[in-house]
Amino acid sequence: MSNLSARRKKAIAAIFAAIGGIGFVSATPTSNLEVAKQVFMAAANVAMYAVIWDIYFDEDLSQKDLKSLLIDLSIITLMSAGTAWVTTKAIAVLIKDLVDGLGWFGWGITGVLAGLATGLLGFGWTCYCDDLYRHPK
Repeated sequence: MSNLSARRKKAIAAIFAAIGGIGFVSATPTSNLEVAKQVFMAAANVAMYAVIWDIYFDEDLSQKDLKSLLIDLSIITLMSAGTAWVTTKAIAVLIKDLVDGLGWFGWGITGVLAGLATGLLGFGWTCYCDDLYRHPK
């Protein structure tokens, strides 16, 4: 527990890395590559969730048996992929008209909103992992 502050700093760095990647990809004005962008954003969110989990529970995961480890990683992957997909689709639907009407500026707003959503999801996941780390079951 003595290195909780270091874990939090690493988690924040992982969140900012995901925000940067997702914001940049989302702001790229390539409407014919939407599926590829959605896949990248979902994969980036899954990676962010997995990295944050690893930051907090690296010692605990190495001590688990294979079945428990696979169950935990499956839950993490499903949860993060689901929230990433729903979030990116919701953002795309909500601001489609804005993006179409404002040109390049609208794409920038798309990137900022996608990054903001990723940051909020990452912060929520970090709070969850932090709480589990401080209060093990």
